[in-house]
Amino acid sequence: MKRCGWIDAVKGIAILGVVLVHSMGGMELPFVLEKICLTGDKGVQIFFIIAACLAYRSFGETVKKRHSAFYWLKNRAVRIAPVYYLALLTGMFFLGGPTRWNGVVQKITVGNVAAHMLFLHGLSPYYINSILGVEWYLADYAILLLLIPVLYKIINNLSKSVAFLVFSSIGSYFFILAAGNLHIIPDKQVWDIYIGSFGFLAQLPVMAMGIVLYFLVNDIKIQERCRNKKLLSYALLAGSVYGILILAAGVSFKGLTIQVVYGGVLLFFILSQAVYACPLIDNCIWRTLGKHSYMIYLFHYFFIMGFDYFFGRYAGTSVKAWALRFGFVWVMSGILIILSEAFKRIIIKLRG
Repeated sequence: MKRCGWIDAVKGIAILGVVLVHSMGGMELPFVLEKICLTGDKGVQIFFIIAACLAYRSFGETVKKRHSAFYWLKNRAVRIAPVYYLALLTGMFFLGGPTRWNGVVQKITVGNVAAHMLFLHGLSPYYINSILGVEWYLADYAILLLLIPVLYKIINNLSKSVAFLVFSSIGSYFFILAAGNLHIIPDKQVWDIYIGSFGFLAQLPVMAMGIVLYFLVNDIKIQERCRNKKLLSYALLAGSVYGILILAAGVSFKGLTIQVVYGGVLLFFILSQAVYACPLIDNCIWRTLGKHSYMIYLFHYFFIMGFDYFFGRYAGTSVKAWALRFGFVWVMSGILIILSEAFKRIIIKLRG
């Protein structure tokens, strides 16, 4: 499958946002800087939109080649599992794993580890984000991959994808509203985060936007009607940036979840680059970060924890401390990228 530069560039911006918000670590920053950092957590929604779009495209190519759904799922698993398992080992044996999402379950149990290895940790509010502190994304992504073969047969055009987006948005809103009043587990905070943010149904509308993006990008008629792609791209980009600023200022929309609202704005941002890649976004820096964003996503939290362990007592809680922590993550990520590329070259040489 041909790699698109603008997709890597968008993913690069997404991982920057994720690192920004996690680098805060509860610090109180100046107002503007704090708002920028807090908005960074929506970078995961960019990942979901892109992931759903690429999964749809990839499965479509599999269908054309007459391979089975199992063959496609196996290839997907092979692509994501090795680095994920390495991160799990790091989390369990070297750092002990974050425990703040475990609630009353203070230890990482055998069942928890088994669920993670099988990509089933998303089925439990206690497991979904309990070892790496970021693996809830993979929990939802794994469920999406299982559903793609079914969705591909049912949702086969733009109109149906939009309808799916609308129904999933409405369903997600009422599900979160209803489930929030239930007391299934004793830890209300863990339950609320699971239902309202980490859980698959909370993020389903965002993934549906990825399917809409797939049809928008691949619809020949829409592309033929778009005469001035550069103008349209910059208009979409300006509109999406304005929308993010409005949402960051605290504007909310009744009847829609925060995932749907931010996801819609980010969909326009991603679409702007699909129409015409802006050089400020589609460049070698963002492409490099995006190309390695999956690995950075899985390991960056360890770098933050490592910085706090070794240097936290000296850094304090100022803006300078945040900048040092943020910079440390990127230095370590750069080293990780270099080691990863060197390892790939060794494997290629060994294969002959």
